[in-house]
Amino acid sequence: MTTYSVYLPSSLAYTRANLAEKSRLVPDRFSWGGFFVPLLWLILNRLWLNALLLLAVEAGLAFGASRLGVPPGVSFGVGLVLMLMVGLEGRRWLCAALERRGYRLVTIVQAETDDEALHQSLNACHESETVSYSSPNARTPQSRGVIGLFPGPDERL
Repeated sequence: MTTYSVYLPSSLAYTRANLAEKSRLVPDRFSWGGFFVPLLWLILNRLWLNALLLLAVEAGLAFGASRLGVPPGVSFGVGLVLMLMVGLEGRRWLCAALERRGYRLVTIVQAETDDEALHQSLNACHESETVSYSSPNARTPQSRGVIGLFPGPDERL
């Protein structure tokens, strides 16, 4: 079974009817597309900065191989590590990019297929007819500034 993160665009409310068309499912598994064609996978998933960074590293690697006399085995090894990194971390980068674009994590489900994950996420939202989000401006409690296990001798918690 695969764990899926279900994301929805931030808004005041979504009805169950349009929840299926607005949601983005991100499976938590190795990305074979990101491994075999990393630059194309990054571009298709709109991870522009990651794609530019990968392109710059690959261009630098090609320059280093041709001008500086880097052995072909080193170039191949670094390229393989880059491909493996995109395959392993690409889905996490996609989740972070969705959150930067204003999507919110609604639920996490375990399913065999994408359709089953979507069905489970719809069932999770079945109790209420609308899905609403808390305010993004909500304040978190302030820490007391204690470093270590105990406060200073004159302070109390």
